[in-house]
Amino acid sequence: MKKLKVARILVPTAVVVKQTVEETTKSGIVLAKEALEGGTMEKHEGEVIAIGCEVLKVKVGDYVSFGRHSYSIKKWDGVEYFYLYEDALHTIHEEVDEDYRPSEDEFIVGEVL
Repeated sequence: MKKLKVARILVPTAVVVKQTVEETTKSGIVLAKEALEGGTMEKHEGEVIAIGCEVLKVKVGDYVSFGRHSYSIKKWDGVEYFYLYEDALHTIHEEVDEDYRPSEDEFIVGEVL
């Protein structure tokens, strides 16, 4: 039977985010494999893959963004992950219907393609 490695979140308010790497730009340009490698982690957003036991604002699967100096990078088996505190998150991205009216703490950022 194959063994798997599991990382347990020990900091109660910690959030682990996996950066979403797009292989094609919005204009349709296909990025070379070399451009996707190297671990630059320039894009400060991604999908939440794990949370501490006291995290209240986000859940696993949410797409979030955060500040440039608010995280550390952890690398497991060649894959890099953002490790940060819940308070360092700036936004949670959601898809809503076009007739949705944002509240005071929300704003529309564009259309879903």
